[in-house]
Amino acid sequence: MLRALSLTNLGMLLVYGQVGVWGGWGGHTSVNDLTVAGEVWNRFYAVYSAGVCFLPERRAQPFLGWQGGRFISQNRELGQYARTSWNAIGLGLRAHVRKGLWSPFLQVGAHRFSISVRDQNDKPPRDTPSSMGVLGLSWGAGVRLLITEGVGFSLLYQRFRPQTNLLEGYPGPRKDRIEAVMGELLFYFPETDRNAKSRFQ
Repeated sequence: MLRALSLTNLGMLLVYGQVGVWGGWGGHTSVNDLTVAGEVWNRFYAVYSAGVCFLPERRAQPFLGWQGGRFISQNRELGQYARTSWNAIGLGLRAHVRKGLWSPFLQVGAHRFSISVRDQNDKPPRDTPSSMGVLGLSWGAGVRLLITEGVGFSLLYQRFRPQTNLLEGYPGPRKDRIEAVMGELLFYFPETDRNAKSRFQ
């Protein structure tokens, strides 16, 4: 799959030319079977991201990115604890409402997740593999601000939905997900031909 992503990346670069690089940092939480009601947004853990964005001056921007983090799930009543490390690489599309100094945007993505779960004894929970690879989707929304020509900052909310109910190592009826609030900083070279046309404009 990584080879296919690399080829896609190269093909988009050759076709569309203009590329930007971005990095992000923020906080994330998780909803799973060990999450205690009322604690979903009380526990935040660091989340990181980096990637490349194609056509950063256009309204529709394909991107290739990596994101990752780790979080703790704990149910004191059941005496269960889990520490999850995760990372995801994926392709997506971000669509801006307008051009100019600022703009709201929406985005969707498809990802390949790598997940590792450990209990209080630093071992995988019972009947859980030491590491998992699963596919998943994400969607997000936010706002972008152009700091100066070639530099942009975005603030966004993002929801990840790995296709597994073992995000914390314990199967159950609840659909597991990750939610994050992040800031992103984008650097790119401005287009030299302002009159260039594109299907993404």
